[in-house]
Amino acid sequence: MHRLISLSLTGLLACGPVLSVQAASKPLALDRVHIVDLEAGRSGEAQCVRIEQGRIARIASAGSRACRRGATVVALDGRYL
Repeated sequence: MHRLISLSLTGLLACGPVLSVQAASKPLALDRVHIVDLEAGRSGEAQCVRIEQGRIARIASAGSRACRRGATVVALDGRYL
């Protein structure tokens, strides 16, 4: 049993660099997500957050074509960031 778990973890760790390289090469658009303003203690309307090379590159209206263009789009209806 322990051997199976360690092999599974080794397999996941081996995939890590591939996933991070893949994520860095293509932008990610988190669409229809509510952004929480921790300082004000509230959340706004749904928006699209574009992430490029691990950093937020743009925040736009939900469904924005400019935010989604060429990115892997993840619809996060009703979720918070």
